[in-house]
Amino acid sequence: MTPKVLLAPVAGADPDRTTLSWGFALAKAFDAHLDVLFARPSAGDAVPIVGEGMSSSVVEQMMATADREWAGRETEAQEAYREALRIAGVAELERPAEAAGASATWRDETGREEEVIQRASILADLVVMARPPSVADDPQFLVTLEAAVLGAGRPVLQVPPDSPPRSHVGRTVVIAWRSTSDCAHAVSAAEPFLAEAARIIIMTAATNRTHPARAPELAGYLAWHGLDAEIHTVEPGTEKVGAALLEAAGSMGADLLVMGAYGHSRLRELLLGGVTRHIVSHATLPVLMAH
Repeated sequence: MTPKVLLAPVAGADPDRTTLSWGFALAKAFDAHLDVLFARPSAGDAVPIVGEGMSSSVVEQMMATADREWAGRETEAQEAYREALRIAGVAELERPAEAAGASATWRDETGREEEVIQRASILADLVVMARPPSVADDPQFLVTLEAAVLGAGRPVLQVPPDSPPRSHVGRTVVIAWRSTSDCAHAVSAAEPFLAEAARIIIMTAATNRTHPARAPELAGYLAWHGLDAEIHTVEPGTEKVGAALLEAAGSMGADLLVMGAYGHSRLRELLLGGVTRHIVSHATLPVLMAH
């Protein structure tokens, strides 16, 4: 299904401009509507740690400071949106219009960011997010990503930091395949990109958790959709699986990686599974993931 409703979360930070440029480029490519969403925490959420010994005046001062900070961030996010809207030259609409074409809307909601993003993502065909330069220095990024892909169960296109949008995404598409529902959902979400791809590569890793022999099943499925796919097996050896997949995708000139997002209990792994987390943190090409 061609995506017609896109969601671009912004936070008044450097990645916003990349998120917006990609969001508008995709909206124009698909004649879709782009919802640009700023989640502003409530006063209590903005100051999550309050010591029992703090006086009410100190708490009020902390809340006022946090409120000013978030107001400033919202202003920065709105300015980035206005600039991107002007450059894209698309209509700003609240409701669908009879004339086809890309459109956009600014939204701001108050609440915990992950809850706001999850709720908004449920009715988005695709969520577009730019990765910060360092995921380790911006843990909130993973929280937002988890809210969309794991919490809402919607596909997310993560793009590298400071990467210019391309007129066509997915000339060479690599599908990191593992015969699971997560990967199947990612392939379904990627169908609009796969339909326009010049080359599709099904990539599997030879490990005790994956079975390269199942790759032909996906190739057969894609063939029924009129899509030809190659099959390639990665031998990670002592290398991390995520690193091996990225290295192989890079050597093949891939400009889109499609993968399932594997998440486990927060008590066992932080927010996302090991392979997913490595690719999310290090990919230098757009990554389309679903759960």
